[in-house]
Amino acid sequence: VPAPRTGPAFAAGAAAAPAAVGGSRRRPPRRLRWPRRSWPALWRFWVANGVNGLAIGMIGPFMSYWLSRRYDMGPAPIGLLFALINLGSLVSTLSAAGIGRRVGTVRAVVVVRAIGGLLLVPMVLAPTFWLAGALYFVRMPAQRVGLPPGPSFLQDLADPDERASMAALSNVPAQATMAGSQALAGYLFDEVSLAAPFELAAVFQCLTAVLYAVLFAWLPPRPAAAAGDPPAAAAGCAHGDGCDPASDPDRA
Repeated sequence: VPAPRTGPAFAAGAAAAPAAVGGSRRRPPRRLRWPRRSWPALWRFWVANGVNGLAIGMIGPFMSYWLSRRYDMGPAPIGLLFALINLGSLVSTLSAAGIGRRVGTVRAVVVVRAIGGLLLVPMVLAPTFWLAGALYFVRMPAQRVGLPPGPSFLQDLADPDERASMAALSNVPAQATMAGSQALAGYLFDEVSLAAPFELAAVFQCLTAVLYAVLFAWLPPRPAAAAGDPPAAAAGCAHGDGCDPASDPDRA
């Protein structure tokens, strides 16, 4: 039977084993902390998305109701319309990343929010169900293009240590404004007109486009690039500095 190993190498390995085991233990989950370093980006996102929440609350829950009341349509044509809209939105959602790379995230969000707001006006005035449906079909895929870039854009602006907190807090004001606007829309449908909530929603969504353009014209500098990165990445690619939007879409 070979003698047990008691040499210096064995002793060093035995001493290192507890440290290796301890190092593999998972750290306890961190509590949600206020993102102080990322606050400049968060409050801007809150303002823009809070106003957009006012528009969403007036449209989303009531679209089927409005189509039924406005054009005296039953579930079958309304269901067919929404099926076609979801198919069209699927294509636009998949193309959102490519659009963001080509034109920049902020520009993409501004354009689709403006389109969404402006198309509400002719949709409300449309004399027939299928014309209103066609306008809504164009509007919804355009809106979906602006959905995927928003959260990734905010994460890009956030401090790396605060990204979880930013993700958790980013939609809080929008949820609150949606709740308020849903109650207001119900009152307007009953007491004012079928068009009033959509007209207000158009104003709020166009205002969202303006807020995105104004608030995110300011962008914090990126962290210093690692050795070997191109100079443009180290400096940060800001508005109008000649950087390639394809390499830095969130700042284009």
